[in-house]
Amino acid sequence: MKKVIFLLAIVGTWLACQSESERRIVGKWEAAELRECDDVVPIQTALVNMEFKKNGEYVFNSTLNVHEEGRFKLRKNFLYTTNSLRGDAAEKVVLIQSFTTDTLVLQMNFKGKDQWLTLVREGTADRAAKAEVEKMEKEAEQIEKKGIDTTAVKTATVK
Repeated sequence: MKKVIFLLAIVGTWLACQSESERRIVGKWEAAELRECDDVVPIQTALVNMEFKKNGEYVFNSTLNVHEEGRFKLRKNFLYTTNSLRGDAAEKVVLIQSFTTDTLVLQMNFKGKDQWLTLVREGTADRAAKAEVEKMEKEAEQIEKKGIDTTAVKTATVK
């Protein structure tokens, strides 16, 4: 009986140390959009994804064969990651711009420019919205190639 109580105390302590945000972030996330300043950066969003695991580990995949695995933690509005695949990897810190049940927006700095990566939880209704935005962006690119005024298309894409 003492062993059971001791085990429950350890599990209770571990759960208490894990923040509500760390429990909510667990799952698989897919890129919906990458912005730099006011511009959408054209990337293959299907290749960019991140998974946060209950045990405090993460997996990140991106374009150009970028792959990371390691430990993560959340402190206030910051996400800290350490890539254990690189022995010399320093801890990276990004600002969590916003975080809801289905959407995670990370603010980063790449070569001196601020970037915002919007991730949506895998399997949510936001996937349909993501697909619609990508479709509208492709249509806008095709229209721009033909030299047609795209003001209305761009306005629709932003909304």
